[in-house]
Parts: sequence; structure tokens; C-alpha cells
Amino acid sequence: MDITKGQEFRLQQLLNSVDSSNVNLGLSLLKNFEFTEAYEEDLLIISKINSDVKVRAKARKMILKHGKSEYEPLYRNTTHFMGMPDNLSEIGIRNRMRKLMTQLGWEQVFYLANIFYNRFQKGLSSLLIYPLNSPFRLYVLEKFTKDGYFDFQAAMGSESRKNLAYSENIIYRYETKTGIIFPKDHPNPETVTKINFHNSKLLAVSTEVGRFKNVEEIDLSCNCLKSISLTFNTLKKLKRLDLSSNHFVKLPAVLGKMKGLEYLDLRNNFFNSHHPYRRNRQVKLELPSVFYENNPDCEVLM
Repeated sequence: MDITKGQEFRLQQLLNSVDSSNVNLGLSLLKNFEFTEAYEEDLLIISKINSDVKVRAKARKMILKHGKSEYEPLYRNTTHFMGMPDNLSEIGIRNRMRKLMTQLGWEQVFYLANIFYNRFQKGLSSLLIYPLNSPFRLYVLEKFTKDGYFDFQAAMGSESRKNLAYSENIIYRYETKTGIIFPKDHPNPETVTKINFHNSKLLAVSTEVGRFKNVEEIDLSCNCLKSISLTFNTLKKLKRLDLSSNHFVKLPAVLGKMKGLEYLDLRNNFFNSHHPYRRNRQVKLELPSVFYENNPDCEVLM
């Protein structure tokens, strides 16, 4: 039976509902109409995220009948992602995707991750777990680079902590165990002029950051950094550097060598000192005079 625009709109409302009874009604109605590829993603999502095991099974049965044969292993697999999109974190999604990878391989995971991202803007960070220079990993790095802006935070699926109180901005070492490698394999580093590493769970910054030779702005706020390498001195076009809300207990030595900075944010640091008289206090440090000589117009926040 052909479907009218009104019926199609109503059917989509039912299939995308958070109420399992509505979704179940939508699946029953779908049987009365000619199946099109447009419903394949709906069925796959229902079979993976719906909270009702019977509804998931019903959607799985339909997609096995009508879906693409090359993704049949994915359709049959019963690994679920209940709680998406609002109550399942990016870490939770990655953990389940890892399980799928061992069971089905990366091609199947790539297909599902893209569907999740297109619908919920979640899931692509799973592809960053691939080995360096693998096509799926490079796909994500390219996808999150646009007009010179490389948004690694978005690629990681990390939330912004920009407006949180200082006490809520602390990133602990255990949070850095993501399985995701620093993007030293970015396919086009010379095109990047701005990098967002905010809340990217970084314990260190690879010396390969020097590959981004044309970068003018780097946001490294809200990570777990205690130092940055001398490689930063090779970034001759760098104008703005945000190192706020990290774990620095002393000022990075490279700052005394850098030239041309116009903005440097060092706020919310120096709180990890083990000095017996400074515990639970911020340690007040001063930039060396050579820094101001090399960067006379730099706005410094400390």
C-alpha cells in the first residue's frame, strides 16, 4: 500500500517516539506499507536502543527481512545501546562499540557509528580507537576539520566544561584512559589554523603537535596536563594558547622560548603542589621576564 505524506509523518513520529508502546504501534503500521530504505535506519536504531526487548526483537525481525544483506551480522547481533541518546554517555557507547568490533569487525561498527552520529550526534569517537592512519580513524579526523578548525573535542564526543565551576573542571588521571591516541596522524595538518582540545582527556600532548605548523590558536583547557613539550616553540604562527584548568605545578619551560603570543590563559592551575604549607592552596607563580620581552602584547590570565 502506498503511503500518504500525512501517514508518513505520523509513522515517523511513532517510530522515533521515546514511548515503546508508540514505537510498537509504528512497527505494526509499517507492515501495511511498502518498505523503503528510509525506514532501514529507523529499524536498526529501534533494534539497538529501545528499552523494550520485545520491541527490539520485532524491529530486528523486520530489518532482517528488508535490510541490506551485507549488514545482516549487525542486525542479528543483540548488543544494545539502551539509554541513547540522553542517558548513555560517549564512553558507554565506545565500550559497546568495542564489544561489537570484536564480534563483527570494524565495517559493521563504522556503519552503526555513522547512523548514531547522524541521528544523535554521538558515536563517532568509537572509530578513533582504530590504529593510527587507519581509514576509519582518518575519516573522523577529516570530518571534524572544517575551514581550518579542527574540533577534536567534538570528535571525542566530550561535553564542554567552559561554564562549570573550577572544582568541577578538574580532570583526573583515570579519565584519560580512553583508548584514543593523540591525532598525530591527522591527514592534512598544514590546513589547520585552530585546534580545540578542550576536555579531550589528554594526559600529555604528543611532540607531533609540531605537524600543525600553521596553527594560530590551541585550546588545551580542562585536561590532565602537567607539562607541554618544547615542540610548541616550533609553532611560529601560534597566537592564542589556553592551558587553563590543567595539572601544572610549575610553569612550562617552553613558555620562556615562545614568541608572538597574543593570549595565554593559565588560570585554575598549580593546585597539585605537595608542599606541606601549600596543600589545598593555589601556588602563585610568575612568568619569567623573558616571556614578556618575547611577547610584549600578550594578554596573560593567571
